[in-house]
Amino acid sequence: MEPVPSGWISISPRRSLSLSLTTLAGIDARKREPVVVKVDSSQFSQWIDTVDAAAVEAWVYDSIAGWSIIPFQVDEMSNEPVSVLGFITEESPSRECESEPSGSLPPNTIGPCEVIYELTGEGPPAGVLSKNDEMVFLAGYAGSCISPTNWVPGQQGEFADYRYRILVADQENAEMGCVYLYRRTGGTSSTISDLIDYHPTGDGVPANCRPVGTDACGAIISGALDIDGDAVIDSPAYQLDFYGNWTIDKWMIGETCQGQPCPSQDMIDLFKYRIESPGETERNWDLQDPDGGQCTNFRGYIDGPVRVVRDVQGSASGGTTRKIEFAYPGEFARRVYLRVHPVQGPIYTYPDLLEQNVNTSLSAKIFKAGYTG
Repeated sequence: MEPVPSGWISISPRRSLSLSLTTLAGIDARKREPVVVKVDSSQFSQWIDTVDAAAVEAWVYDSIAGWSIIPFQVDEMSNEPVSVLGFITEESPSRECESEPSGSLPPNTIGPCEVIYELTGEGPPAGVLSKNDEMVFLAGYAGSCISPTNWVPGQQGEFADYRYRILVADQENAEMGCVYLYRRTGGTSSTISDLIDYHPTGDGVPANCRPVGTDACGAIISGALDIDGDAVIDSPAYQLDFYGNWTIDKWMIGETCQGQPCPSQDMIDLFKYRIESPGETERNWDLQDPDGGQCTNFRGYIDGPVRVVRDVQGSASGGTTRKIEFAYPGEFARRVYLRVHPVQGPIYTYPDLLEQNVNTSLSAKIFKAGYTG
């Protein structure tokens, strides 16, 4: 079948990308850099609102190895902003902003509104590709950019006859690579190993995780990667373990002790959140109050092949404060929507390092320098 010409999207990663279009030299060192493509109707007019998100696959081409599928995921999001004034749970689903009751707010006041993630856990996306959805892959997997007539191999009817090309460009060095998106319409997709995982039970400590019965106290574990640049593969590259909704109480990076191989060491006591006045700490933001009410709500997570998304609502001082965490194989980021009453003094966050572990490890010293150097 003669394919129609591909569409194209030009994307630049957050940091420079260096690719050789003939040998793809150094691609292993760039696999940790994420590219997130927001779906909209102008770029994906052939697919939006009609194609199952789970049917989209990402492929790359190499002049020697040919075509190969790469780790890729679609994270679904709400089509429109929804109210986050009040916890979003199965019993109390999200509400459209225009229908938000005023409650204790002044009359006709609309509560805070956000586009939110559809948290599918370990499952694939359940709906059709729609606006605001996010496509995610790592920039370092980009391959050669090829002729429109060079099509991924497959049986008749295995792929739809339309594809999109994403151009990953480093404008400073005039280099580029391409990722091709295909819609699978038949056959069976190749199995791809996850680059990162969310383990809902974590390390199982503490047993009194709050709120009880949720997956809030899990762990994020990255796949094998030379994360500290010492030419030795670290497995896992890093691990984060949560005490509760907000607090990270273990952070291990690479092989964090002298001599290789060796087990990783925990480098932090807690990743702390503090308000000077009123005197609140991360423990207030994690736990239920003594009367059984919740200050915070763990909405859930997405555990895809490329990234983990973890979503928390609320803090002791702000019921509409939200924290969304994004974990990739080589980096971890947080996005906090801070909505609180007036406070005295600063609001700050920092890792409380375990000096006895940090000072004996090259990997840990690199980690420490990122915050204190």
